[in-house]
Amino acid sequence: MLFRSTVIVASGTYSTVGTDDRFGVAYLPANSGTSGNPITFQAQGTVVLTLSSSRGPVIGANARNYITWKGFTINEANAPTHADTGSVVFLSSTGSSAENLILNGNGDPGYGDNHPGIRIEHSVNIALRNNIIQNYRTSVVNQVNGAGIQVYNSKGLTIEHNEIYNCGSGIFLKAIGFVGDVATPSEYSDMQDVVRYNLIHDVAHGLVHHRHFHAASTVYVLWHQNVVYNASLGGITLWGFPGDGPSNGRFVNNTIHGAVNGIYLKAEVLTENWNNLLQNNLITGSTNSAILNDANNGEASFEVNRVKFNRNWYWSFPALLRKLASPMHLSQFQRTYPDQETNGMSGIDPKYVNAAASDFRSEEHTSELQSQSTI
Repeated sequence: MLFRSTVIVASGTYSTVGTDDRFGVAYLPANSGTSGNPITFQAQGTVVLTLSSSRGPVIGANARNYITWKGFTINEANAPTHADTGSVVFLSSTGSSAENLILNGNGDPGYGDNHPGIRIEHSVNIALRNNIIQNYRTSVVNQVNGAGIQVYNSKGLTIEHNEIYNCGSGIFLKAIGFVGDVATPSEYSDMQDVVRYNLIHDVAHGLVHHRHFHAASTVYVLWHQNVVYNASLGGITLWGFPGDGPSNGRFVNNTIHGAVNGIYLKAEVLTENWNNLLQNNLITGSTNSAILNDANNGEASFEVNRVKFNRNWYWSFPALLRKLASPMHLSQFQRTYPDQETNGMSGIDPKYVNAAASDFRSEEHTSELQSQSTI
């Protein structure tokens, strides 16, 4: 007979001492669960977790497997975290999850380092669902590192139905594609990562695909049916990194509205990336460009054999592609790169039901692009 282990935590405010270790989870479970029989910590009503002294991550799993946290509230105003970690941390964990959490980062903590709400590192099959994450920031120079969710060296992720706002970035897959600091073990080789149905707004960067180490062209990160609005730099950001990415990103059926740049190709060098696809996305209301090619190393980094655009819908933007100082509209884009956007659409209002109220369902044209419903 299969028994499930669930710990019900009654409503109230609970306090413990922080570990002052960036991976030292304050409420670390003593044991691991098993596949099909996780250990679940379930908040009953409003349960606020604080730190009475010191700092560091509050909940998660460090070297514990099949641990689930549901329904807790953490605010860094009374639970300050350590530099280069998160309020919630999964390190060297398999099959764990965080669901229905309410996390508040209390703004920039004063260090120019990683400051995410949830951090996943060296872990497998982690699920993040239905969380509300806000106010995680870091210095202006590295604002992408103030992420709602940040991931290092992990595989088999499911990140879905989260709302993330007032952060430096929404979801930052900073280094993925294998587990640990060595090549991916064979049992993890075919794991895909899925980021879907998330609502991200009032951020610098929305969906950030950075380093992907997996060489197989069939192992993807599938980003689909996410909504990003009010991004001050990029709605979708492909952030190039010398030697290992980004690669194998599949961005399909996302809605990006009101971003300064709908898609941000961030060179560091972008020529290191390959096998990325942006297809059937709605890119609307950009104030600078639908696509920005940021060649900050002094040369044009956009290469058509590395980033493929297909059947995207662009509306209301000053330039479709802004490459260095040169703006380019769709017809010129298609002439310059003849295998790009042969079926892309420009200049047609998708007629959102009510963009001001974050309802990005399209009143018309849904058959052409299969625009997703609001989250």
